[in-house]
Amino acid sequence: MGQNYRGRMYKTFIVHMAWLVRGLWKVARQLLDEFTTSKINIYGSDFEADILKVVDEANLEIKYGGKLPNKEGDYFPP
Repeated sequence: MGQNYRGRMYKTFIVHMAWLVRGLWKVARQLLDEFTTSKINIYGSDFEADILKVVDEANLEIKYGGKLPNKEGDYFPP
């Protein structure tokens, strides 16, 4: 699927991930091509600077380092 739709995903940020999963990702990323792995970013903490390079802080929730109020309810799925 990645060969046919290579440009679909710009970046993915996975934050607050456990150290075990981050370690498994370091192993699994060896099986994927460099184009795909450059789009996937997995962080435990200290991710705000990288996200703010891609997303303006006016469009990002406070819990991710932005200025938008945190959305804590009234969203789908419940």
